[in-house]
Amino acid sequence: MKKLLASSYSGSLSFLQPAIEQYTADFHLKLASVGIDLSDYVNAYKRIPQQQCSKYIDALVKETCPAISIKACKHLNPALLNSFGTGLLYSSSLRDFCQRYINGFAFITNLVDVDFVEQDSESYLVITDTVDFNQVNSNFYSDIFSALTLSLLKLTVGPNSMVKKVCLTWTPPKDIIQDYVDFFGDNVEFSADETMVVFDNEQLDVEFIWANETLAAQADKTVKEFIERSYSFDLTSKVTNVIAKLLPQGKCSKLIIADICGMSESTLQNKLNVEGTSFQKIVDNLRKKLAIRYLKDKDLTLEQISYKLGYYSCSNFSRAFKSWFALTPVEYKKLDKDFSIAS
Repeated sequence: MKKLLASSYSGSLSFLQPAIEQYTADFHLKLASVGIDLSDYVNAYKRIPQQQCSKYIDALVKETCPAISIKACKHLNPALLNSFGTGLLYSSSLRDFCQRYINGFAFITNLVDVDFVEQDSESYLVITDTVDFNQVNSNFYSDIFSALTLSLLKLTVGPNSMVKKVCLTWTPPKDIIQDYVDFFGDNVEFSADETMVVFDNEQLDVEFIWANETLAAQADKTVKEFIERSYSFDLTSKVTNVIAKLLPQGKCSKLIIADICGMSESTLQNKLNVEGTSFQKIVDNLRKKLAIRYLKDKDLTLEQISYKLGYYSCSNFSRAFKSWFALTPVEYKKLDKDFSIAS
């Protein structure tokens, strides 16, 4: 199956918000500080790229505390995970829960891979990083995966949760390590080789009281469709990134971009049409956003900005800018105003 570009579902950030606000950190301001504007993600199938996710986690942990992920999971609302959370809650058994977990985890993020391994006496859900994380990000994903799994199981089967042991790949600082013991229990293992949530095999096929195969199947279908439709939006991201690199060279024709993406011009346009966009819309929208950003940089001249946007002259850039915003770049620079640009 085609793999999503390294990214996360924008809605999966929302369940962190209550925990963040306990530290008086402004959730949306923190997102904006690393270049994440949630208004760009009105379409749910568009995902936040790995680089922005990583910057956000670095800033978040620094401003709050390393245990922010388990603090967020203490009061997890599965509705924030939409159909993925719903399907897990209606699973018929622990085995069914684990299988559904690995099948749908890309709904939340594919920055880590999740696998279910069954051995002679015990089984476990295990995660591995799919990108080269720094230590802060690696620790965060070890925590959030384990805390999310435990919280969802408690919501599904009760306080017992059926978890035998939790293994984290790092050891938290001494001043917060008790928070981890309180959350995961005495059987939490630190500095393990892998991040794992371990189960006793005797528990795998015990039927859950709240099981509902019909609702779980409906949720599975929605999650699968979401992930499949998200593939196409990775093409938009890829095209946007390629255009951004080629704009200063004046080489961002549809033919060149299609060739880089390994398809014909017509195939590229057809795939973009499915996403509700077009090659020209992507170019225009990118130029608008970059123009506003560059005009705020007092060190850049109009000639330099025109070049960076792929225009051969200032007059061509000025005409395009006026068609977008009904004023010239020079007039805009005199204003103390930001424009909202739709994706």
